[in-house]
Amino acid sequence: MKDLESDKIRVSEAYVEEPENWMHWLSHELKTPLSRIESLISNLEAKSSYDFEERKLLNKMKESIEECKSTMDTIFIYEQIKKKSIKPSFKQIDLNRVLSSVVAQNDFWAKQKGISLILETEPLFPLMLDENLVFRAISNVLENAIKYSPTESRVLVSSEEMDKEILIQIADQGCGISVNDLNDIFQPYFRTELTHEVPGTGLGLAITASFIKIHGARVEVDSVIGKGSTFTISFPKTNKVTGAKSSKDHEVKNTTADLKKG
Repeated sequence: MKDLESDKIRVSEAYVEEPENWMHWLSHELKTPLSRIESLISNLEAKSSYDFEERKLLNKMKESIEECKSTMDTIFIYEQIKKKSIKPSFKQIDLNRVLSSVVAQNDFWAKQKGISLILETEPLFPLMLDENLVFRAISNVLENAIKYSPTESRVLVSSEEMDKEILIQIADQGCGISVNDLNDIFQPYFRTELTHEVPGTGLGLAITASFIKIHGARVEVDSVIGKGSTFTISFPKTNKVTGAKSSKDHEVKNTTADLKKG
């Protein structure tokens, strides 16, 4: 019995010394019971009839499980970034197709909140990108836009080809970001004072910044408190077809210059 307790202590100390191991273990261990709960809820839905309020409660339970799973996935991805274990797979990609997929995935959730997603694209030349990483990077920004936007507002997702860059923009009419917070929003686990009441890990934008940097691109944000934010992701056209630049030649940055929303 004492040996077992000693083993537990050693494991606990290892997790304290290396918190990333603890987070990885935690996210892994919680997935199994959450999947079981999800399965039980599905069985309940299939075998019984419920009134409106009971059905609403079951749906809320499913939504909560999805939130937990999404949080664990986010933590796991961030730990992969820290360990530099993500190996991008570049291929020729149409960014407009990625944007369409991101908008389609988030459209139902936006409608539930009474938010209109608007997609405006122009023809683009393909770039050499890792589609999964770019999808996640853009989706993180759009999810934040929806999460922090009020009912009956709009979120505009657009693409534009410039002389040397291809720009992807996500503009919302949400709570905005203060000037004091702009320099920190891409830091892991950082959350602004205006967003503390909304569930979240504070890792979404850190992951976006890391995935964008892998492509030799940059992400910037312009924001006005009470009016909204515009995130701009700029992909260098030198990536087009021939391959990606090294990420060390670029840096992720944010800026408050020339506010686009007023």
